Amino acid sequence: MSVVISLGNFDGTEKLDYEDTVAKAFQLLQTVTETSSYSTSSPNIRIKCVRIWDLWNDGTNGQAQIIQGGPGWNSVKVHYQSQFGRGMKFKLQVFI
Repeated sequence: MSVVISLGNFDGTEKLDYEDTVAKAFQLLQTVTETSSYSTSSPNIRIKCVRIWDLWNDGTNGQAQIIQGGPGWNSVKVHYQSQFGRGMKFKLQVFI
């Protein structure tokens, strides 16, 4: 398991507020994509750190990109994409 993205401060005082696994099977001769979103329980609660893990260790890493929000915001939106002809499996962790 390798970290694809780690944004924000992570010093051990953060609380894991949300965790999700995003997985999709391969589709022949194309890439697969997915978008996920998370918002804190209150607009006053800010995200301190976002970590995205690639759960495949076979060298077929996909890509993950924060497209909206993130640390300092109260929400985050992530876009995931596999390599051509491959599936994907990522873990999203949001800390407050």
